[in-house]
Amino acid sequence: MLAVVLAEDDAFARIISYRSRLHKYSVVRYRDPVKLADNLMELRPDIVVAREQDFPFHWEMIAAEMAYMHILQNSRFILFAAPGSPPKQPRRPAREIIIPDSFSNDYGSRQTEAGQEDAIRTYASVLSDVSRSAAPQAVSDGEAPVSSLISAAQGRARRH
Repeated sequence: MLAVVLAEDDAFARIISYRSRLHKYSVVRYRDPVKLADNLMELRPDIVVAREQDFPFHWEMIAAEMAYMHILQNSRFILFAAPGSPPKQPRRPAREIIIPDSFSNDYGSRQTEAGQEDAIRTYASVLSDVSRSAAPQAVSDGEAPVSSLISAAQGRARRH
């Protein structure tokens, strides 16, 4: 399973990547939202994590692209919403999750650490839910699954 992290802040990206890897996700980090938008079709991520504070305008473009591309309709979009920003309504409530962003440059304060722990706990529960609900993706574009190709080849080998 693949998680894509769209973030400028190195500390935030490290925390999210670490937690994602604990849940058996491969992680790819992007710092350029336009490049991510170009590569979404090829990546076909299970989860895209964006931080509104880093990209206040671009995250909506990524979420919209994921909502309207047939291949990405099963992917989840997780937005860490900037503190004090107006509340957002997900386009696809079952596939878009908004978590309050309690990460800041003030990493030493107790309030910040408690908020970060809550945000990470919420993110971890989302990862667990996605991992449990993840089923093998349907093969498209006329491709056969690898296991069926192998069993077909073994069947032909037995006949000869």
